[in-house]
Amino acid sequence: MPDWHYGSFLGKRWVYDAAGDRVYASALAATILTGQPQADQSFEVDGRLELIPESVHLQSTGTPETSIPIICSAVPDIVDGVTTIHAGEVDLSVSRVLDLISEPFGQRLLTATWDEQTIPVQLASVVRV
Repeated sequence: MPDWHYGSFLGKRWVYDAAGDRVYASALAATILTGQPQADQSFEVDGRLELIPESVHLQSTGTPETSIPIICSAVPDIVDGVTTIHAGEVDLSVSRVLDLISEPFGQRLLTATWDEQTIPVQLASVVRV
């Protein structure tokens, strides 16, 4: 998939498919395995930072004491709307097409809900560690 960019007041930004990026795979594995919370977003008003309310709520089944394998590579394999990222000792699954009806499945999951979607939607999972 080709990369593309767009300009903003912050400068040029790049968008790319991160499935082949080992840094992305490491961050995703850490989020799912340890339950790292999603990052807060804020903006500055008169020299003060104000939080932007979350519109999507992420939830991980991980626990903080879980160890995270070192990831030195990320090799994506895309089949039927799911990308499996083979990353050394861990395989990650990323849903490319979200199933808004079915309940999430598996043990190590990253799910999301939002105002119109109260049933958790599976975004990603760790399928092997």
